[in-house]
Amino acid sequence: MKWWRWTATPDAITDITNVYDAMGVCGSAADCDALAEAGVEKADLFVAATDADELNMLSCFLAKRMGAAHAIARIRKPEYNDQNLSFMRQQLDLSMSINPEQLAAQELFKVLKLPSAMTVETFSRRNFEMVGCVCVPSLPWTDCL
Repeated sequence: MKWWRWTATPDAITDITNVYDAMGVCGSAADCDALAEAGVEKADLFVAATDADELNMLSCFLAKRMGAAHAIARIRKPEYNDQNLSFMRQQLDLSMSINPEQLAAQELFKVLKLPSAMTVETFSRRNFEMVGCVCVPSLPWTDCL
């Protein structure tokens, strides 16, 4: 498995490739030559997680067009709401987009909504939830167990 980190600092790439089993390429994630040098056409998965949403979307678009099997973009701006994001995912051929703040808020909401739940699993695009909890024999609703 190959991992690449895109950064403007060649020293950071050297540090990462010395510590991890990784190949490093210094360049812009939106530069086709740098993507080709990294071998993006053979990638099973391309992940763009820079601080710039537009750069992430553009680099994923290029990676998919160059042959990457799947592309995931980190997209954080609230301007990219669900409706806009769905359209962009389709047009840019993104496999997935990730908003870390939104995911954290959803997890906190699950905890606050059902504080006694051990686990809450979400299915069918958040339309169905399965809740895991500990059953205590003294509770009235456990008579049916």
